[in-house]
Amino acid sequence: MSASEVKSKINLDIWNKYFKFTVVRNPFDQILSWYFWLQATGGKQFRMSFKPFVSLKAEEFFESNKRVFMIDEKSVANDVLYYEHLVEDFIRVGKKLNLPEGTIDLYDKMSTNNWTRKTRGYDLIDHESRDLIIEKGSYFFTEFGYSQDLPT
Repeated sequence: MSASEVKSKINLDIWNKYFKFTVVRNPFDQILSWYFWLQATGGKQFRMSFKPFVSLKAEEFFESNKRVFMIDEKSVANDVLYYEHLVEDFIRVGKKLNLPEGTIDLYDKMSTNNWTRKTRGYDLIDHESRDLIIEKGSYFFTEFGYSQDLPT
């Protein structure tokens, strides 16, 4: 649900008082994860190689991710957690919010669809795909300090 949808469904006093945070992820990993997930679960319309997928979907993907925590191109998040060090960031935010100690242990109990992504997938990103990811995901690279070099 987008931030604007959430805001429209709750009392404005609550919206203004509540602490809002988001989780960001390296844009290369972010779109690769979505690609693998759609390949496994999305039906025939998503069964394609990575390069055409990026050409067709990168802009929509990154824009939809921005809408989760932005309204009118402005972040409404009070804090940002980085997927790459999610546990540490969650503990930091948990302390700020006075969450019960051990709340992060719930994270360990969550399961993900490990079967959707057998490799990190960087080998799928050719030069053109890389450039398109950098262009369409530029906000995430710039705003959150992610390198435009492919992770190793």
